[in-house]
Amino acid sequence: QRQVKERTREISEQKDKIEDQNEQRKELLENITASIKYARRLQENILPSESRIASLLPKSTIYFKPKDIVSGDFYFVNEYNGKVVFAAIDCTGHGVPGAFMSLVGHNALNSAIRLNPGLNPADILRDLNRLSSKAVNSDQNAEVGMRDGMDLALCVLDRENATLEYAGAHNPLYLIRDQKIEVFKADKIGIGSTESMHEEFTRYKISLQKDDMIYIFSDGYADQFGGEQGRKFMYEPFRQLLLSIALEDSDTQFNILDTTLMEWLNAGISPQEQIDDIIVMGVRF
Repeated sequence: QRQVKERTREISEQKDKIEDQNEQRKELLENITASIKYARRLQENILPSESRIASLLPKSTIYFKPKDIVSGDFYFVNEYNGKVVFAAIDCTGHGVPGAFMSLVGHNALNSAIRLNPGLNPADILRDLNRLSSKAVNSDQNAEVGMRDGMDLALCVLDRENATLEYAGAHNPLYLIRDQKIEVFKADKIGIGSTESMHEEFTRYKISLQKDDMIYIFSDGYADQFGGEQGRKFMYEPFRQLLLSIALEDSDTQFNILDTTLMEWLNAGISPQEQIDDIIVMGVRF
């Protein structure tokens, strides 16, 4: 009987210990989650406000869907000397690491723009590459084969002269006009690579017509797994999707992008999880 009581006491103590540990884990998780949610508020401060976007890029669509509470993708919209600079940026990683990179990227982009008052997007990307390489890629990272950086599409819109200048690092630009799509290819140069720090980017100058739609984006949408076979969405269906919505108003475009993605995620036997941050920017001239 003594052994039974002793064993019962041990089991009770173990149970109390496990409950204490679970409570500590729960409290730790709640604290971490609260900190990340606060970090989201800080990260949102680098994003332009809806009113600012509406004034600079009226009738534009920004579909922004982070994978986690904070994001490695972000978008940029600002005005300089009567021209609007806008970009869709995809930083290395997602979640907390990606969010740290987005803050570094945002500061570096602002600095690169200040260094180039002529607003040549290719020169801005060259200096952004140089600044980012120095900021995030140490000699130690290079030795172990790590590369922290970003891919992006950068545009300079001159409404007065009906032109758009574009340069891209891995991320292209799509122009939809008269229900046809033209692809402007990005350079295969990753921003933040020490090997390509001094490489020059390609500058495109596009003459715009009324109702042209310009799309820039990260790879998150096209690379998302889903469908009945659990495969990637892919770029050709993504282009066809953009063609199908280009004539719609901004709210309708946003809703169709979201509905299509949700249907893709849930089309199989088991729903797929979002694997990366997603951003799609559509700007109507």
